[in-house]
Amino acid sequence: MRENIVEEEFSKIISVDFEMVEDCLLRKGAWTKETFLSWKETLGNDNSRIEKVINHYHLRQLFWFVNGHLDTTLDEMIEIGRFLKSSWMAKLDQQFPTLNIVVEFDERFPEDGYLDDLNVTVFIDRYA
Repeated sequence: MRENIVEEEFSKIISVDFEMVEDCLLRKGAWTKETFLSWKETLGNDNSRIEKVINHYHLRQLFWFVNGHLDTTLDEMIEIGRFLKSSWMAKLDQQFPTLNIVVEFDERFPEDGYLDDLNVTVFIDRYA
């Protein structure tokens, strides 16, 4: 049962769609108009920073919703992060071939020792 739920959630996050909104590349379902405008104001219209914040996906989300705590290992989290990064990059390269898109996954063990901090994010490198 648990495996099916995790597989279903994993399938959703791998196949997520992205869209352009006011020159920002955003992950569908990860934002509302209100949150977008709030981040836009807070980050001074820096589109790459707005994208990083709105598009980040904490890997723990795959597991926490199942039983209320993180039930995985660092190695599993890194494997999932690498896979998600490559999947998103392949999809984004096809969907937006002219944009200089970066998919980041920092797989270093978090200094505080919590796996909660491992995440994947997407932004357009407008300065490359």
